[in-house]
Amino acid sequence: MNIKSIASRGFQLRGYATVLPSKGVWNKRKPDSGPTLEHFLLRQQAIDLWRDVLRATNKITDPSHKTEMRQYVREEYEAHRHVIDPAHIRYLISVGRTDFKTLKSYIDATWPDSKKS
Repeated sequence: MNIKSIASRGFQLRGYATVLPSKGVWNKRKPDSGPTLEHFLLRQQAIDLWRDVLRATNKITDPSHKTEMRQYVREEYEAHRHVIDPAHIRYLISVGRTDFKTLKSYIDATWPDSKKS
């Protein structure tokens, strides 16, 4: 049984619930109404986390390590760019904060702050 035969029998195939559909349905009550206030607040949290990571990686003195760390974080953000489900976004931010704490402790241990007097 292939996908076309399943669809022809009247079954509706569903994509991932957390990925932005092609027509962009944000609010179930008002189709195509755009992101909600919750989405804007979660977006700000994601941007704040991104800025914290960039500030932390500034302490890395080795350019190749700095580039590698920033590239890894950027790829993670890009991989989840089209997620619109607020619960999934909250989960990703939570995982990101946990990973950031680990990354920050690694950076602090490996590259102590030379600016302290």
